[in-house]
Amino acid sequence: MSKSFNFGNLKNKIPIIRDRMKEIIQTWEQEGKIGNNKNFNACSEMKRITGEIALRSFFGSRFSNKKIGEKYMNNEIADIFSDVFKYSISTVFFIKAGFLG
Repeated sequence: MSKSFNFGNLKNKIPIIRDRMKEIIQTWEQEGKIGNNKNFNACSEMKRITGEIALRSFFGSRFSNKKIGEKYMNNEIADIFSDVFKYSISTVFFIKAGFLG
């Protein structure tokens, strides 16, 4: 397994995640997305946050505002994670369906 995923390294990433989540929650409150019984797309937000935290964890914060074409890198990474997740679910589904009928 990569050294990036050993306990010590992962433990050191917790403050990065905690700090960024505090910033995000504060932004949501300021924008009125939470705290007033409004609905918002939590799944989409969590994908974006996952991409951003992955970028910050592995490459530092210098990439947070960088774009690939018209899309922010954290959103691109979040979309990749989402596609992999969707693919893995559909693959498992079809394999099980093939074996179990």
